[in-house]
Amino acid sequence: MAADIHFAMFKAGGEWPAISPFVATGHRGSIGHQTWAGDFIKKNECVFLEVSGCLKRYHAAIMRNCFVGQPDQQILDAIKTVQEAVDASIAMIKPGIRLGEVDAVSRKIISLAAPNFGGMQVTRSAYSIGIAFAPDWGEGHIMSIRHRDPRVLQPNMTFHNIPWVQIPGKGGIGLSETIRVTEDGCEVITQLPRQL
Repeated sequence: MAADIHFAMFKAGGEWPAISPFVATGHRGSIGHQTWAGDFIKKNECVFLEVSGCLKRYHAAIMRNCFVGQPDQQILDAIKTVQEAVDASIAMIKPGIRLGEVDAVSRKIISLAAPNFGGMQVTRSAYSIGIAFAPDWGEGHIMSIRHRDPRVLQPNMTFHNIPWVQIPGKGGIGLSETIRVTEDGCEVITQLPRQL
């Protein structure tokens, strides 16, 4: 799968991203930034993907999941929760909103539902992204959407919006998007259906 992702990126005209795509199966998917380990994907296993397109060093990242077989209710509930958190945070992103407010909306949805499926969110809700070189496509050292951050959103800021959950022993569940703050809201730059 990792080889196919690399091939598709380069065939589409992309460049080598600042971080190689993350492809993690099973429990390894619940550990952020895990790369493939040469394992075969097994039946009834969740696959966590975090991939960024790169063109002229500009990056746009997404998280998605695949499931081999029929996902159980725990996985389905986690996907639904993350979908709601992504939708709610994107709906409120616009100039003048404090970063901490965006984090609070996303985090509230996840924290209320996560105990029902045994998951948790342990990271920020988004980080700035743009021009990047190895070893990282993120600009979290510049700006992250996290708890109580008082800074405000401004037009043309770009973020990788990453509400995701970790389910110990099963994997990570993420449906992230790269967004650009516009004059009156935000534009979703990445264009892949948000689904399992």
